[in-house]
Amino acid sequence: MSQFKDNPPLTPLMDGHNWRLEAPLVYAANSGIHVLVPDGFVTDFASVPQIFWNIIPPIGVYDRAAVLHDYLYRYHLFNRARCDALLLEAMAELGTPLWKRWLIYINVRLFGWIAWNKEPKPWKR
Repeated sequence: MSQFKDNPPLTPLMDGHNWRLEAPLVYAANSGIHVLVPDGFVTDFASVPQIFWNIIPPIGVYDRAAVLHDYLYRYHLFNRARCDALLLEAMAELGTPLWKRWLIYINVRLFGWIAWNKEPKPWKR
């Protein structure tokens, strides 16, 4: 069974948009993958256009899944499809309603390439 090992605190940054992880976030996936998001990582939670915040706000029951996904995308730890699948699995583990997690997942699959292509690939640093 997948699970988050903890629920670390996050601190809002002065920009009013981003948050900093104050302790490591550890996720153990069903597949045996373990991901450690280090303290100090900066996230904007779910990257949802503001016009849709009444349906999918940036912060919700899925917030730790969004932090995990931001980290996976930023460092390209797996291919994009695997990163998105881990997001879907993590949202289910956190109790995100089925309709909401599938709406988020479908949109990430359709439009996530934009963020994916912006993030630096670790092997190109």
